[in-house]
Amino acid sequence: MAAVPGQVAVGGGDPVACTVEAAEDGVRVGGGVQAFIAYDDIDDLLDDSYTLRIAVEDGSRYDFGMLGRAYGQIAADIVKRRDASLEKNLLLRGVNLRDTYPGMLLGEDALQPVGATFRLYEDLLVVRPDHGVMFGVPFSAVDAVDWDAELYQAHIRLDDGTTVTIGKLAKRSEEFTGELRRLLDALAERTRATLSGLLPDVSPGTITALAGAMRDGRAVQKRTVDAIDPGLWPKLATAVLGSRRDSYERLAAMTPDGWAAFGVKALKAAASDEAAEEQPPAAEPEDPETGPEAERTVPGGGENRLWFFCPLSRDGVPINAVASEVTSESGHATYVFRLMEPERFASLRGDELADEIGRAIGRLNRALLLLNFRREPLYASEDEIRSGRLTRYRVALRLLPYLRWARESFLGRAAHTAGWDAAIDRILEKA
Repeated sequence: MAAVPGQVAVGGGDPVACTVEAAEDGVRVGGGVQAFIAYDDIDDLLDDSYTLRIAVEDGSRYDFGMLGRAYGQIAADIVKRRDASLEKNLLLRGVNLRDTYPGMLLGEDALQPVGATFRLYEDLLVVRPDHGVMFGVPFSAVDAVDWDAELYQAHIRLDDGTTVTIGKLAKRSEEFTGELRRLLDALAERTRATLSGLLPDVSPGTITALAGAMRDGRAVQKRTVDAIDPGLWPKLATAVLGSRRDSYERLAAMTPDGWAAFGVKALKAAASDEAAEEQPPAAEPEDPETGPEAERTVPGGGENRLWFFCPLSRDGVPINAVASEVTSESGHATYVFRLMEPERFASLRGDELADEIGRAIGRLNRALLLLNFRREPLYASEDEIRSGRLTRYRVALRLLPYLRWARESFLGRAAHTAGWDAAIDRILEKA
């Protein structure tokens, strides 16, 4: 849409005449105020009775009004372009959009409601609030979906202890809840098929229980696997580790019993731009430690991503660090992250510490899944993120708390060379 005349008040000041254009890459302001607002830098956008209020990540604010008959069109264009840009750059491209539901996003205790649109993919729920920043709920992070028939609300409980509450879906309330549960079950079935190929000697009932715990790439700790079947962990270890057992066993010797975790995710063939995000990344330029090794596959076809986490200890005392490796890729190195804020870690003991470490593994697992295990965005320099080849991750690292946390928590990387043990020791001195 071409630029239209109107007025703008900057930072709460007096309105001045201007022109406004919803350009391809941002909002262009001309006339009495010259400005360019990139869509990705808009932290909040509110359509407020023929005034379009835009809050920018640098703290500035623009209130556009007096746009006449063009107001509705230009407001809709800005909202649409901003949403499309954020969906791409926040990596919120699920696999195969199933349906879209208008409703209300409710805060804690059903307070602070805001209108929102909910997009259900086969593996992801994308929440687009009418103002604020959209976010995604990967199905691997969902613990349960509860339906409140009295309040007509769906409560989506996540593995980090938070809950997403959705209401005001009108006649589609139960349809939304039923479809979400069906999609979760379908992903569990997909994981069941993957695990059946990896663990051919395990009973179908045990595989089904394990698939529910490991749905769509959710990392599961040994203590959870032992509760399903005490003899299952060694078999899962063989399937996940393959020829990478040596490094795992050295790290597992430093891990309290029950705390290690394995992850398994089957990858679909790309049928669209959205699905393409799920494909294995090209080898990272800084991961040349070993010779090439093809991705291992499920019998009958289909690529797998396989990885592990080892929360570490020193002299039997847990330390604030977790080591992680992807065992199904050609590049081979150990990545070490801080588990949580040092003050928080120091305040925890016993079962409370064990539970919080489980949640920390889930948070890191979510970040790695979102990045499709491209670790470079977590350790690259700020210059590379701001203006280099990794700029596509700039917005996600700024706006997604768990992704920002993973970057801030990165402690170091140890290549599998002769100096691996010494490198691990040096990294753990930072924990």
